[in-house]
Amino acid sequence: MAWETQGPVANRSGEHLGESDRGIILFRKLLRDQIRAVQNGEDPIGVTRDHKHDEMIRLSPEGYTAFSVAQSG
Repeated sequence: MAWETQGPVANRSGEHLGESDRGIILFRKLLRDQIRAVQNGEDPIGVTRDHKHDEMIRLSPEGYTAFSVAQSG
């Protein structure tokens, strides 16, 4: 929803970015490179299609629920 409500894409061709805008320049290059990769049939950064490389990051211990903690207290 955030992308939809920000309005039309601005024309940035007239911008004059300086050294302090290096992060913006690098981020835009990354986006262009990843769009080009998808257009060429490649996967963008962060996409893994091999389930052997998938891993689950647990943020709470196995079996933890808010109810189990409330009942034990």
